[in-house]
Amino acid sequence: MTAETYIERHLPEAEVVTEADARSFFDEHQDQWVQSARREVHNIFLRADEQNPVGALAKTADEIRRRLERGESFAALAEQYSDSESRHQGGFVGWLEPRHLTPALAEVVFSLEEGQLSESFETPQGVHLFLVTGIIQHGDVPFSEALPRIMERLAAARREALVLELAEALPEVSGTFVAGGEDLESLMRYGEAEAVVLRVGSYLLDVGRLRQMAAKVIADGQAPSEGLAERLLELLARRERIFAEASRQGLTEETEVEKRVQTAVSRVEVSMRRGQIFEQSLDADPKPMIRWFETNQRRFSTPLRLEVTRLVVPLEASTLEATVPVLEGLSRAEASSAAFEEVAGRLGGRIERDGWKTLNELAAIRPMAARLASTLNVGQVSAPYRTVTTLEVLRVDDRQEPETQTLAAVFDRVRSEYLKLHAAEIYGRWAQSTLEAVELRIFPERVVGSAGQLKEEEPHP
Repeated sequence: MTAETYIERHLPEAEVVTEADARSFFDEHQDQWVQSARREVHNIFLRADEQNPVGALAKTADEIRRRLERGESFAALAEQYSDSESRHQGGFVGWLEPRHLTPALAEVVFSLEEGQLSESFETPQGVHLFLVTGIIQHGDVPFSEALPRIMERLAAARREALVLELAEALPEVSGTFVAGGEDLESLMRYGEAEAVVLRVGSYLLDVGRLRQMAAKVIADGQAPSEGLAERLLELLARRERIFAEASRQGLTEETEVEKRVQTAVSRVEVSMRRGQIFEQSLDADPKPMIRWFETNQRRFSTPLRLEVTRLVVPLEASTLEATVPVLEGLSRAEASSAAFEEVAGRLGGRIERDGWKTLNELAAIRPMAARLASTLNVGQVSAPYRTVTTLEVLRVDDRQEPETQTLAAVFDRVRSEYLKLHAAEIYGRWAQSTLEAVELRIFPERVVGSAGQLKEEEPHP
């Protein structure tokens, strides 16, 4: 048994949250129970490129739509045709709000009924087909849906109040010390991490650990920072008094605690190595990932793409003096293809049409060309640049500017990068849930040593 048993024995049974209590709380705080409109979305996305223009893809999308109407599987066709990362989930994107989509896509998706398939929808990036399989309308959350969460919230608040009352009734533990006021503020700001700020019997808490606890509470949005450290110390001191009393009455069996911790740790560690803990955590609550995507949306934009033509003249010392002025004259104007051809013929050069390239792809051909091309508008010609064997200029024939991608179009990539970047955070939540699973919520510090043997691992999707 743990100190939890001691608390259960002393909490009045009458202090149970009733549905009437929940109804009263619901009526007094109705502004907290409003839900946004959401749709459960599946997507097939056909990406446009030089070989597959939007017009041609629209015909393909229409054919896919006809096959879907004849009863073929959306998941199978998404896996076969879609260029979106969501194809690996059969086209499933998730529950989306209007803010997760561009205005044009949101208008299409949120006009669909449940089970309805959209018409093919063209964008500069390609063609979409959407299927909506679930609808949540904007509006107030019904009391029946809010009831479990309200009951849980009220029970936690009432329990905390009763624990406080119970702790205050217990005798002071010998050696108790709780830093407070100006001393605590000074320690938190300037003190050594090893400086003790709380002592209750044999239990010690240092500045470093308190800083970590305070930072986590603030990051989770559970409380404002002002006065937080002092409140945490008071809470921990009360709970340690309960632990001390439970120990005095022989209600703590450390060996049993260790056994349960090790069992839970071993069981979850296997799943963690497979990446399941990370993925399940994200699937259960995708909102943090969505917020991260909105903050970092630029990194998922399509790259700048340029259609480039290069005029290449063999580099010979005898012609260099005559060649450079001609090329410089060409670069001072928007040169047509005919002008390029004429100069190439006059100088004994050739025309190299590189087609559509990203800057990285162009840099692989000519590093200098990539640097110059990024600064040019359509029709403009670069200054001459020299390679080992040639003298060149380039003209930008067309540009495709970076385009912001929707979450639907890059879902798998976003999910993968988010998991890699936030593995430690997700691991922390997992560790806390493990401790809670073995009923050690009151004194997590007691089992840090047992759980500390686990090492953070990268997820393995």
